[in-house]
Formats: sequence, C-alpha cells, structure tokens
Amino acid sequence: MSARLHIDRLGKLNVSGGNIHSIALNAAFLAGQSGLPVSVPMVMMAARMELRKLDRPSSEAEFRV
Repeated sequence: MSARLHIDRLGKLNVSGGNIHSIALNAAFLAGQSGLPVSVPMVMMAARMELRKLDRPSSEAEFRV
C-alpha cells in the first residue's frame, strides 16, 4: 500500500486540530527515539495512541500498515 493511501485513511479520522497537532508531535518523538525520519507507520502509530488517550474505539484494521 502506498504512503498516499495511508495519508488518505488518516484524513478520515474524526479528530480536532489539537489532536492532529498531538499526533504529529508524537510521530516526531517516535522518529527521534528511533533515529529515523518520520514515516507513515509512525504517524499511524501516533494516531492510534491519540485515539486510545481519548478513549475512542478504533479497530486495528484502520491502522494496519
């Protein structure tokens, strides 16, 4: 699956601008910890973490890379 398709899926998440900011920031932290550039899988992981923090249900299929 291409990175573009992952971004399209992320665009369908119903989150506020503040949550988007948190997702981007957490993806940057994940990248910093790994020593790699931010990747789509890192952004997907950060989105999953943000939804969990908000206690919002999501399926693993939504975030499968």
